Amino acid sequence: MKEQGHRSPTKRHHPHSPEFQWMKYGYGTEAWQEDHFIPLFVMRKEESDEAKYYYVGHVAAVNDLHTITRKTEGDGGATVNLAVANLRLAKPLDPELFRHLTGMATS
Repeated sequence: MKEQGHRSPTKRHHPHSPEFQWMKYGYGTEAWQEDHFIPLFVMRKEESDEAKYYYVGHVAAVNDLHTITRKTEGDGGATVNLAVANLRLAKPLDPELFRHLTGMATS
């Protein structure tokens, strides 16, 4: 029995999950761009306590989708599988937003 207010663990996604299968379906065809709007939101590590996300654009291409295993922090050596891919945005990221997200100083 779950306690009131207890949140279940985050659902883990992998390259064979329905979300990634949908994303890959028809990739490389002309219709893919019309049928697949994939918005991309990112979080600055420095703002992770605030859970603040930034919309950086929508994905125009997906390459090299695979799974990696990483150790979790402070969890007794537990590991987690992560889905990793190279994503290309439809439009270049605004330079000011890039500097903000990466913490790079303005020139």
